Amino acid sequence: MSQYVRIYRSDVLSMGETSLNLVDGSEVPTDVLLCGTGWKQTQNQIFDDSDILRLGPPHTITTRELPENESLASEEALWAQLEQAADAKVLSQFPMLASPPKATSPTTDKPTGTPYRLYNCIAPLSDSSIAFVGQVLLSNMFRGAEVQALWATAFLDGKVAALALPRKDLRREEDAFVNAFCRRRYPTNGQLGIFFQLNAVGYTDKLLGELGMNSHRSNWWWEDLTKACTASDLKDVIKKYMEKYGYEVDG
Repeated sequence: MSQYVRIYRSDVLSMGETSLNLVDGSEVPTDVLLCGTGWKQTQNQIFDDSDILRLGPPHTITTRELPENESLASEEALWAQLEQAADAKVLSQFPMLASPPKATSPTTDKPTGTPYRLYNCIAPLSDSSIAFVGQVLLSNMFRGAEVQALWATAFLDGKVAALALPRKDLRREEDAFVNAFCRRRYPTNGQLGIFFQLNAVGYTDKLLGELGMNSHRSNWWWEDLTKACTASDLKDVIKKYMEKYGYEVDG
């Protein structure tokens, strides 16, 4: 294996269409770039301010700091309207969330910065060349990682016809609803819109549903209704996905 691996010890200077340019002058042919950033949110160290605003990770950038501030200010005003409408919709559907128990570690009413603005907490609204996985906080991270990786593969590949994304305006409305729901459902930890500790199954089922797949794999419907969902439920999901969409499956 080592004969196919070359290690570059230099920082990334810029990205081209098919290569990475490094600070030391090296040019690395590139098909896919994976940024393994660990547990910390490091988007602000990778992207410049304009890209952060365009892609949708959380930020504290004010629109006055950028030359295109007029259009960006209009965008922020639109998000404010959508989030206000989404909050009203959340309370209409889940009225109990209007009066939650007292938070043990209360946060401020208005968090500093924005929440995530990514469809399914993965995909930017205006860029299909990048996906953010591993940002969501779930009670079963193994299940989440497996399903997010599969959905992101379909999103970036473009091969899966079943992954017909809603129109951009509808995705934006859904993002606003998810963020409003998280803030109401999880008053202490939901400010960024990615906290689904008690909604892990619903979240992963939504991703699989958009791929035309099912996470419930029992032979009996009652087990699907009552049995706990575990990571082992998805032990063959990658193989099934590859078979379904015409990938070559080894073995």
